Amino acid sequence: MAARIKQCSGVFGPKTAILLVLGLGCLAIWLIPNSSLVSPSVSTEGESSPPMSQAPGTVVEPARSSTNMRTAVPILSETPISTPDSHPTTVKLGGVSFLAVWDGDIRAVFWPSGQVRLKGEFQNGRREGLHEEWHENGQIEAQTAWKNGSRNGRSTHYFDNGIILSQGSYSKGYMDGHWFTNYSNGNLKKEGAWIVDYDHSGRAFQQIKTGKWVHWSLFGKLEEQESGIYEAGERIRGL
Repeated sequence: MAARIKQCSGVFGPKTAILLVLGLGCLAIWLIPNSSLVSPSVSTEGESSPPMSQAPGTVVEPARSSTNMRTAVPILSETPISTPDSHPTTVKLGGVSFLAVWDGDIRAVFWPSGQVRLKGEFQNGRREGLHEEWHENGQIEAQTAWKNGSRNGRSTHYFDNGIILSQGSYSKGYMDGHWFTNYSNGNLKKEGAWIVDYDHSGRAFQQIKTGKWVHWSLFGKLEEQESGIYEAGERIRGL
């Protein structure tokens, strides 16, 4: 301090030099704790200073660009959603939408619980080969052969207790040949044969009963009114 006063006194005189040095010292004392008013703050790359109004301990989420935000897609949706390869990611069964996942041409549809609902191959948007379905409890529900989008071949349906509900074959989408149906307790309900009926142009358009059909009640009693011999879909006589 004495050296600074002596240096200044040669220019301003002793009294003026003392006042000048003391004034500069006071100014320095005031400026140091308020240095943010005279110099900009410096932040590390990738960090940002919190706003002045931010309370201690709070976390401010950085602003996100709308192009980088991921939109959550609900598992069940009433609106079909398409993936880049145009495979729908939801399907409606009985008016209810289910999640669908694709692995190449194989589609799996899931119950809300995550249990597989059905699974099978598609070719050119049509079912092909064996398609399987499951009840929500995990029991098999159906196994059906498909060809070019129509049921074609063996088909078996099951109750959710594992007992066969019905079994037979399809041809071009219609029941064809011997079929039987059971009650949920395993007792036989009915059995007989179907044939495919064709129109004048040779196009299959319906299935009709033919030959002997037998119907039973839940407890195994023959139901005579339904049982009989059928021809062209009409019951022509009883058993």
